[in-house]
Amino acid sequence: MDYFRSNEYKRDLRRRKRALGIEYIYVLVDPLNNQVRYVGKTWQPKTRIKTHIREAQRMKFAKDVWISSLISRGKLPILIVVETTSVEFVDSRERYWIAKCITDGCNLTNRYHLPIGLDKR
Repeated sequence: MDYFRSNEYKRDLRRRKRALGIEYIYVLVDPLNNQVRYVGKTWQPKTRIKTHIREAQRMKFAKDVWISSLISRGKLPILIVVETTSVEFVDSRERYWIAKCITDGCNLTNRYHLPIGLDKR
């Protein structure tokens, strides 16, 4: 099997990205209306979407309720990476994307991350 298609290569790539401090800002999109509903950060997008789906069972946050409602309809949220950044800037970039999405009229489920002033919306 070709190394670049192997699981070993994927593991090595994940390790290198983590060692380099590469992080991703992503959005979760509602497949029913193509609206952005959540902004987050991760260093493993493929694993993070699976975690969101698993966590939805607990119904603890608005995001969980939304994802559970999708699952009950036979749908799953769509994860789209919107930015690649460094660990150093990931928190500020996540706040930027949350503010941008809110300004653009998105009905986000993660309002507890809002910058001061936008948390009243």
